Amino acid sequence: MRKINLTYARLRERLVYSEDDRGFLKQSYRKPLRRAGSLDTHGYRKIMIDGAAYLEQHLVFFYFTTVFPTGRIYHLSEDKLDNRFENLTARKSDVLRFRQERFRLRQASAVRENYLRCNEMAHSTRNAHTWMLAP
Repeated sequence: MRKINLTYARLRERLVYSEDDRGFLKQSYRKPLRRAGSLDTHGYRKIMIDGAAYLEQHLVFFYFTTVFPTGRIYHLSEDKLDNRFENLTARKSDVLRFRQERFRLRQASAVRENYLRCNEMAHSTRNAHTWMLAP
């Protein structure tokens, strides 16, 4: 494992965190703020600072906790580019719990939609029979 030479002060000096852009912005000489880094071959955003490449999710975690993560950082939403702090976790169990909750909510939504559809069909059928039987 490589040695991390990046300090918290240096990170804050080089990058600006933007909640709206879901990641870091950088300002270069004569250019306005723009999204920092580039995408790697796996779809993650990498940012170069002082000649070393860092994954953006690690930098966001470091930015908010002041402790550089030693292990993997997981995205709860499974969107590799959504690097908001509330979307990141260092524990895989959080990701599994999030997926189970999302699955449970989707199933509840599907049951509710099915109930409404059946109720609507029954209502329209009842009206059709009433109309057909009217003198």
